[in-house]
Parts: sequence; structure tokens; C-alpha cells
Amino acid sequence: MFNNIYKGVIQQWEANGLGNVANFNQEYNIDNLTSHPDIVTENAVIDIKTTADFSKMARDSLLQVLSYFA
Repeated sequence: MFNNIYKGVIQQWEANGLGNVANFNQEYNIDNLTSHPDIVTENAVIDIKTTADFSKMARDSLLQVLSYFA
């Protein structure tokens, strides 16, 4: 199931000019933060979150997004 989601996301991103190279299992280490986004393209980072209640993971997700930006 997730492989089909990833493929669909990559196809949309390529069609919209956001990079045609996709890498999986990337690791980012910045100071004491380590994160593992789902997909990294030339111009973007995709981290897919699945949850029934995002408020329980919102703070940690925000920190992940900030680490990608750094």
C-alpha cells in the first residue's frame, strides 16, 4: 500500500517540476536532532504522517520539519 502512495507522490512531484531524483531512507543529523524523512527529491523533502490524532504528535513533527529546513 505505502509503495503505491510513494509512487503516486513521486509522479505528481516530477510532473510539477520538483525534482526527478527520489531517494529513500535518508538520514539528517543536525546537532542533537536526527530525522528520517520518507522521500527526498532534488528540491523537496516528504515525510508522510499517518495518525488518527495529529495533536499527539504535532510538536515532534514540527521539530522534524524544522530540521529539514536547517
